Amino acid sequence: MRSKLEITEQHKKVDAAEAEIRDKQQLVNYDTKEYPVEILVQKYMEGKDDDTNELFIPDYQREMAWDEARQSKFIESYPLNKSG
Repeated sequence: MRSKLEITEQHKKVDAAEAEIRDKQQLVNYDTKEYPVEILVQKYMEGKDDDTNELFIPDYQREMAWDEARQSKFIESYPLNKSG
């Protein structure tokens, strides 16, 4: 069983860490957008040949991780009916 002194010292460390986190917090301004897959493909394909496309896969991008079965399941899961 821990002594009260050990618990108090541990709480002081935690309190100090939390105070440091609060002091170093910064407001982050960000914007998210959701695009249908068709738009993402279009942004990638348009200008791909002359390297002016809006969306690209950098050289350091990892290789394909999904096997064909998983790729197929993803494609099949995409809703074709856009209404509603």
